[in-house]
Amino acid sequence: MRKPAYRHDCPDCEFLGAFDTKEGERRDLYYCPRTEPGGSLVSRYGSEGPEYASVALDVFEHARKDNPRYVNWAKRYGLYRAYEIVKERKT
Repeated sequence: MRKPAYRHDCPDCEFLGAFDTKEGERRDLYYCPRTEPGGSLVSRYGSEGPEYASVALDVFEHARKDNPRYVNWAKRYGLYRAYEIVKERKT
């Protein structure tokens, strides 16, 4: 597994792996169990504080069913891949 490219300062987050977008941008993917209920998915694209995208896992599961634009956003940031990894580990 590739190592994280960016600094991430949450000690509770679990590194899931790296993801390269189709544009060739690197994303470090994390799962944070601290967010209730169910945790959150994090996609970091830089080491600075605001350089990430995140979504609560339960919100993601609900929104992905009805909103194709949301799914496209999630795929762009690697959050869909993070979701797949978390679901695989929970089964």
